[in-house]
Amino acid sequence: MLLTLHDRSLNIIAYLDNAIPKAMHYYNDNWRRLLKEATSTFSFSIDKIGLDLEKDINEQNYISFSYNNRGYLFSIMKVEEKENSINVYTENLNLELLHETKAPIDITTSQNIVWYLNNAKIIKGASLVIGINEVSDQVRKIKLESEQTALARLLSVANAFGAEIEFITELNPDGKLKQVTLNILKKYDGDSSQGVGTVRQDVILNYGKNIEGITRTTDKTELFTQITPVGKDGIGIIGLDKTEYDRDGRIEYFSPKSLSSIYAPISADMYPSQLTNDDDRYINHEYSADGTSNPETLYSLALNDLKKYAYPAITYEVTGFFDLDIGDTVRIVDDGFTPTMTIQARVAEQSICFSDPTKNKTIFGNILALESRVSQDLTGRLKELVDQVTPYRFEIVSDNGLTFKNSTGSTTLTARVYKGSNIDEVSVDSFEWLIDGVKFGGTAKSQLVNASQVTGTAVVRYNAKLGNTVIGGLEVTLQDVSDGVSPINIVIESSNGYQFKNNVINTTFTAILYQDNKEIDSDSTKFSYVWTKTNSDGTADIAWNLAHQSSNKSITITNSDVRQRATFDCTAEPLN
Repeated sequence: MLLTLHDRSLNIIAYLDNAIPKAMHYYNDNWRRLLKEATSTFSFSIDKIGLDLEKDINEQNYISFSYNNRGYLFSIMKVEEKENSINVYTENLNLELLHETKAPIDITTSQNIVWYLNNAKIIKGASLVIGINEVSDQVRKIKLESEQTALARLLSVANAFGAEIEFITELNPDGKLKQVTLNILKKYDGDSSQGVGTVRQDVILNYGKNIEGITRTTDKTELFTQITPVGKDGIGIIGLDKTEYDRDGRIEYFSPKSLSSIYAPISADMYPSQLTNDDDRYINHEYSADGTSNPETLYSLALNDLKKYAYPAITYEVTGFFDLDIGDTVRIVDDGFTPTMTIQARVAEQSICFSDPTKNKTIFGNILALESRVSQDLTGRLKELVDQVTPYRFEIVSDNGLTFKNSTGSTTLTARVYKGSNIDEVSVDSFEWLIDGVKFGGTAKSQLVNASQVTGTAVVRYNAKLGNTVIGGLEVTLQDVSDGVSPINIVIESSNGYQFKNNVINTTFTAILYQDNKEIDSDSTKFSYVWTKTNSDGTADIAWNLAHQSSNKSITITNSDVRQRATFDCTAEPLN
């Protein structure tokens, strides 16, 4: 790994590179990356060999390097000089964030997170640029009553908005700092939000193969078994009568109509408060949600928080090297435990040694450790949580095609829901059918559509629901041709659905031509195909379109082609 030494103005002074014999070498290096704190440190040692360069390794200067196509810039914070060696300790955030303190602020109204960044003196002078902001539509009234460092306040505010943060450092070719981008991401929930990092479905860590061993730690220091929520203008949940059951039919959470708290009785039996009598064995946590005045919404927010902390946290420390970034989620299998332990885990901390990879260490927090907790039956709970993060797949099949002629005929559309790579359909409670955004029909999985319901074209969509929660859905376009000439209709089929989670995208689009409900050009010899892409903001992706102006009948789409959302289209021209 090449290390670049900068002076206090970020001019490049020299390089440290163990791969070049006559360059200055380093050792005892340790790059420690922390997910929760959104920061990292880097330490290393060099031998004193009489070079002029040694005097430039001081607390006024900086170290940078590139890892996995990202730049990292560190301030030299401490230098320890001995007779024959120098030990260096660095931190990778600028000094304003690391050490500048922010005074308490009296916030009287709810504001969005950008307001706090710009007006609450959190990043003033830190030269940060806001990049991704996934909580831009939320507002909060946050108590900033204590003095904090800028970094601590930034983390506190992000946590109040249910967000995680990451810093992306960009350097110019001359080594000068271009900018530091602050990404604000919805906090990892094991379901719809990944937060920092990505889901690495391509990585499975196996004990005895690519990992050396696992140490499991159970921690109940943040545990509580009762939560008392308060919303906007002091609103509470008194009047609601709610009960949540576990998979064995036991009451796991309940909120009586006459009380203002939610209780976790199973956890309270396992971890009772010893400083109260038998009538009050619960450990209470006060929960504030100033952004909502709806009791039902307040209940849901508080229940989610209680679920996170009602059981002890579990973390896993794994020795070995893995090509992962902080926040990445992987699967870990260890048959050294009985029964064999299979978990889905997230990189919470890394220690990387460039000069001696045998010292590398990764600390994982599984779904429970980061955003939920363990129940009485750990094995069953882990399986349940893994099931929860497995994405759904949605399909629509038609018994009579998607094109009507002269406003006659009908077709029956059938919704199919799968989970993960399973080939068997999964059951859902109901389906909601819409045509051009308007509900129609019933709640069954199959729906009859008549040609009379289609004028020109119509988009039919279904939403699959578990209870009142929409878990996803799919849409197709129906067409009615009334000119008496049977048209050629293009249908784009996807090998892996049309919706993806956690930026893991891998599917093949195939353009299929139909005429009179029969496929034509199945061997791709009669037509040429041109694919186009429209970005989520409605603009054409010119570079992408130029690259695909002469394409095949099928194209592969990956996460490099899509950022949040994109629309793909295809036109077919007869070959001469």
